[in-house]
Amino acid sequence: GFCVAVSLHDGMVMQTTASLTNTLGYPKDMWVGRSFIDFVHPQDRQTFINQVTESIGLILRDYHTDNSSKKDTFCKSAAFFCRIRIYNGLKSGFSIKERKTRYNPFKLSVCFSEIDGKNSSYGTKESSSNPMVGPQSTFLFITAIPLVSAFTMPYEDWTNRSDADPQPVFVTKHNSSYQFSNIEESVIPYLGFLPQDMNGEDIFSFVHPDDQNTLKDVFNNAMLELGRPCKSKYIRLRVRNGCYLYVNSWWSFFINPWSRQLEFVHGKHTVKKGPRFPDVFAEIVKDVTAEPPPEVVVDLKHQTQPGGSSPADLQHIN
Repeated sequence: GFCVAVSLHDGMVMQTTASLTNTLGYPKDMWVGRSFIDFVHPQDRQTFINQVTESIGLILRDYHTDNSSKKDTFCKSAAFFCRIRIYNGLKSGFSIKERKTRYNPFKLSVCFSEIDGKNSSYGTKESSSNPMVGPQSTFLFITAIPLVSAFTMPYEDWTNRSDADPQPVFVTKHNSSYQFSNIEESVIPYLGFLPQDMNGEDIFSFVHPDDQNTLKDVFNNAMLELGRPCKSKYIRLRVRNGCYLYVNSWWSFFINPWSRQLEFVHGKHTVKKGPRFPDVFAEIVKDVTAEPPPEVVVDLKHQTQPGGSSPADLQHIN
């Protein structure tokens, strides 16, 4: 990963660590004097702004209410996630305009520090003796850790993992309208989507069309049984690159004891087989409608024959 110091006066990058070059390919000091948010993916900029605004608001509150001690470095924010632009070099001889802009996903955390301009190399003229936490005297320090896909090969088979191996599990939460309401960090390396990509979206838009009725039946039966936890087998979930992931899922339902209405649903998903293209963070490589692995194709064809098994009963992915 890498770290960046940003002025809260104008949002400009004041200094970066040398690891920026190895992580994103930018030459040394190329970011200095440029606005940090220009390197953030347009779809993630509001998330970045909201996180920084929320953090600085807490700092200003604490700064003026706690007079027992004055600290040069303030609290660190909770982690959030953004995509940052990769350097578009000219090694292949094409112009920058002809090269597609690419982004890599990162886990970001920020902290704020008041810098003494007289003794620092950041160029600020404000002194840390200023009793007010002002934008000209406070710097934003961003730490960025790269996110990597959980998969290394096409259709990676995880059905026979031993109990000693880490279990490939992630958790989702959606409301009674089937909209995602909380996406945990564990989801990211398996699906490639960031929380802001999924929150508020319909869960069925991430489920393979052929599996949507199966999932609807699971939810309907659970309501008839007053929210009893239940398991769904063989559900294909869409990953960011357009392929699909094969999971078994346990669903837990919370029904409000006073209103008797469904409030939310937790899904605990165990990965059984990876997607066709293992880099889940890649752009959509083609129009893929969940082309199953060859052995699954055989079983899917078999289900149309008399006595054939349904996809939910396929033994190799249970």
